[in-house]
Amino acid sequence: MSKHRAYAVKIRKQRAMRRRCIVSLFSILAAFYISAVGSILFTNAHGNASEEPVVGKYYKSIQIQKGDTLQSLADTYAKDSDRKTIARYIKEVKKLNGMWLNDLCAGDYLLIIYYDSVPEVM
Repeated sequence: MSKHRAYAVKIRKQRAMRRRCIVSLFSILAAFYISAVGSILFTNAHGNASEEPVVGKYYKSIQIQKGDTLQSLADTYAKDSDRKTIARYIKEVKKLNGMWLNDLCAGDYLLIIYYDSVPEVM
C-alpha cells in the first residue's frame, strides 16, 4: 500500500469517527429536549400543584388528660389509620419525649406530632 493510499484510509476513518461523534451528540441533545418538553407537558396536564394543599409535619405540646393512651393519641394525630403507621407514630413520639414505657400520667405534658396543611397558632 502506498503512503498516499494509507493516508487516505486514515482520513476516511477519522471522518467516520467524527460523524459518529456528531450523530451521538445530536441524539443526546434530542433525547434531552424531548424529556424536557415531555416533563413540561406532563406538569401542565396535571394542573397546578398549588390547587392541592401541602400537608406538613408539625409538633406541639399537649397536656395529658385522664384516660389518654399513646394509642388514642396516635388515632387522633397520626397521618393515616394504618396499623404500621400508628406503630411508627407511637415509636416516634416515645423517642421524641425520651420515653421507655407506654405510661402516661394525667396532667403531664407530651410533645406530639401532627399533620396539617397549616400549623396551629398557639
